[in-house]
Amino acid sequence: MTRGRIAALLLTLWLAAAGDRVNAGDWVELYDKAGGRSGYAIIDRSTGRVDFFDLSASRTGWAELDAARPTYRVNFYTPRGRIIGFAVVNREHRRVEFFDPKSRHSAWGILETSGRVTRLDLSGRRLDDTAIPFPPKATK
Repeated sequence: MTRGRIAALLLTLWLAAAGDRVNAGDWVELYDKAGGRSGYAIIDRSTGRVDFFDLSASRTGWAELDAARPTYRVNFYTPRGRIIGFAVVNREHRRVEFFDPKSRHSAWGILETSGRVTRLDLSGRRLDDTAIPFPPKATK
């Protein structure tokens, strides 16, 4: 998965976990793991669509979700509409399964109460965060 796809996934999962903290048409800043701005997303809750943009306002992709059920699917697309993967989120068990466009299982994650997703590869090794919808806490 590329940086943009992972950013899309993390933001979408955060939105699902956040519940009503985000309203339709909201603008959410995205940050890299060092705390620098990496882009933004515009959320339309009425349609379940999230559009992603880099710092130059170029659209990098979009996602669609239906978070009404405890287990749901999040689809990720290129700016031109080609599917690039999906995730299956189980809020009850706080687990996320990642799949490529051919439905091959590629990774999994743990949905934390903050909305952050700890991503792991299939062997259990931690994968780096690439973009998150809130600045990381300052380290002392």
